[in-house]
Amino acid sequence: MKALSRKRTIESRRIRGVLSLAESIRSANRKGSKGIIAEFKRRSLSGFVNRENPDLDAYLKRVKEAGVSAFSILTEPVRFGGTYEDLRAAQPYGLPVLAKDFISSVFLIKDAYNMGADCILLIADFLSRKGISDLQSYAQSLGMETLVEFHDPESYDRIPDTSGLLIGYNRRNLRSLRIEPDEKSAIRAMTGDDRLKVLESGLASLPGPEIDNFNAVLVGEAMLNGTFETVRA
Repeated sequence: MKALSRKRTIESRRIRGVLSLAESIRSANRKGSKGIIAEFKRRSLSGFVNRENPDLDAYLKRVKEAGVSAFSILTEPVRFGGTYEDLRAAQPYGLPVLAKDFISSVFLIKDAYNMGADCILLIADFLSRKGISDLQSYAQSLGMETLVEFHDPESYDRIPDTSGLLIGYNRRNLRSLRIEPDEKSAIRAMTGDDRLKVLESGLASLPGPEIDNFNAVLVGEAMLNGTFETVRA
């Protein structure tokens, strides 16, 4: 899957300072819970179409009241129908916002920052180690955090050793678009890595004992459909 890396010219509209996704997850962990990142998207390449919760504000209000730790907002327009205006709309709710996109340039990071993102997503399966390092450094210069995800365990080796990164394991193969969970291989790849870890994709509930190796989960379709078993409105 080729990443889109064009600049999207927008007006700067950030209305608050940067919030920490890492600290929000740690706060949930200190209370004995997993951090839950609730995702909003309009559609996805897997064929999902958001018919249950098309009203972004109503959805964000509902999941915040249910106790989630952060929001993930799909901003990629062509494949996911995303928009930076959704980032802006999420700012007033007082939770960290992850901009989820195929980010491969500083232009996309700056635009996401201007519209209210606190954290960016980088995909190790599609980026080089140097590319990840350069993009993360730029995001850090803006005060933002970076979640670097991988699906192929071999791609984990592309993730820099930077202490401030969050690590995500995506159970979906973004090349085939199929859910191909292999938490055990991912956990083996991350052995000795004490950074915060996020489990992503295809989750209708918190899974088995492997979840103990993760600090947070990112839930999209099941949250939008109201079927995720841990957080209810």
